[in-house]
Amino acid sequence: MTSLTRTEVARLIQSQLLTGKSLTPKQFDKLLQKHGNHECSRVLELLRNQWGIPIIRNLKGAYCISESDLRHFHIDPDNVLEEWKSRAKENRDIRKKFRFLQIFLDLAGISPETRSEVMAAVKASI
Repeated sequence: MTSLTRTEVARLIQSQLLTGKSLTPKQFDKLLQKHGNHECSRVLELLRNQWGIPIIRNLKGAYCISESDLRHFHIDPDNVLEEWKSRAKENRDIRKKFRFLQIFLDLAGISPETRSEVMAAVKASI
């Protein structure tokens, strides 16, 4: 029972998934419990949203990476990991802008001209 950081546990899971292995939710939780009692959602957030690893759940509910993504990864691992990471960063930026727009549209007391200028600027940046 080694206590690992969340990043270390995520790297361990990433390496298992990138070899083509799939982890059932029970196996996933057992692995997290064994290495420091980490929260599943936080580790998945790190893997999916920060590193961009395209983890899916198959028909049986197990965590895995699709065969096509694995094929791309095995052709050029470093390039594909960088591509996934940059795509994850773009998605995070878009989500931030979307949250801003949701909050901005709910604000009262903003003139229609100001509202349309801000909307145009955010849309242009997306």
